[in-house]
Amino acid sequence: MSRIASRLSSILLVIVSTTVSGGQTEPKAIYLNTVPHDTIVTLQRGACEHRCAAYKLIIFGDGVLIWVGEDHVRQMGVVKSKVNVEELKKMLEEFTAAGYFNLESEYGKTDEGCTSTVRREPVVISSVASGGLSKTIIHHHRCIGAIPDKLTALEDRIDQLAHSSRWIN
Repeated sequence: MSRIASRLSSILLVIVSTTVSGGQTEPKAIYLNTVPHDTIVTLQRGACEHRCAAYKLIIFGDGVLIWVGEDHVRQMGVVKSKVNVEELKKMLEEFTAAGYFNLESEYGKTDEGCTSTVRREPVVISSVASGGLSKTIIHHHRCIGAIPDKLTALEDRIDQLAHSSRWIN
């Protein structure tokens, strides 16, 4: 079997586009046996006036995790670790089901889409690339509302998968 055919057979990702209201299409991914080899998930939490933890993490499709602690964290600098690939697969399915790939690219820079705002909150940047789909979202946590709250839960899910708390607290 050629290298390309081997990679294609290992991806096992089916993308189905379905039409939703407004004529937009919503990508849906079904991850069958494995996580696509092109998968990269990132999360970057910025500092804030309340001494918020500032760090970056990168999770690759094979489960490799890179942590970079920057400020107000217990683990400063770079650490290489691993996440459970089955849990990564579940998380990717959750992101797809939550419509992550159809969200706006930025929330909270203005008050648009916010039911209320708070001051001095951090900015979080998340990105997911997997199976040919990719999305990066800049989330200003000053914005409170249904979609920003959903986005916060997805960001927290990345932290949960990475067990970030072991390096923060």
